[in-house]
Amino acid sequence: MHYVEMMRARRVLIGYGIALLAIVAVTGLIVLAGSAHVHGDVNMGSAPTILSSSIVAGSIFGALIVATLMIPGLNAEAATTPSIWTRPTPRDTIAWRYVAIDFATIVVAFLGTIACVYIVLAILGLLKYAVFDPKTVTATLLGLGGIVMWYGVVSVVVARLPGRGPLLAGLSWAVFLIQAALTVAPFPSVIHEIIVALNYLNPFAYLGSVNTANAHDPLVVQLPAAGRAVGAWLIGIAATIASVRLWSTREA
Repeated sequence: MHYVEMMRARRVLIGYGIALLAIVAVTGLIVLAGSAHVHGDVNMGSAPTILSSSIVAGSIFGALIVATLMIPGLNAEAATTPSIWTRPTPRDTIAWRYVAIDFATIVVAFLGTIACVYIVLAILGLLKYAVFDPKTVTATLLGLGGIVMWYGVVSVVVARLPGRGPLLAGLSWAVFLIQAALTVAPFPSVIHEIIVALNYLNPFAYLGSVNTANAHDPLVVQLPAAGRAVGAWLIGIAATIASVRLWSTREA
């Protein structure tokens, strides 16, 4: 049962970890070649400021890649569903174990990405310019909320489409990006309003800059970062619950 998902999580984390290590290794080689290290003192007036909230925001996209790879977990069990449902364990319990493994994998990838960024900064001699930003907490909650929302919305779509999980999870990147871009297209008023309404189910519309209230950003849900974080979490949790229910009630 869920041990299959644990094996999938292991494979994904190993592959993602190798990619992060490769980034660190390449950075180290560049520095050893003497072309990228920041030498000497930088005047305070021109010293770069690297905000922790920006690091978190960038790391979210690495975690989204891992989330995309983990989403098909339940869907991939379509061929073995008849066997799984003969177990004495309730179906919902089986499904929630998969979800818990997926979320744990995503969090590990997120933390690993942040660690990789700081290691790269240290290699480049820029770590001393990294400062903690009070908006980091909001950025973390918003980023993780966007991931949960992405996971839940896509999981609902694939719950009753056995065997289509990997394909639809991959296509979700294009769908969400195009959907967000269409909000600024010159469509008639009625169509534009429909697109804007659908954008409230688009994780990219919530994962805007933490440093803006988005009053002038048509691609982002018109709420401050804290409001978008709450909305993303609520939609993500509701969608995940719905996907678990759809999967556990699907006919074999």
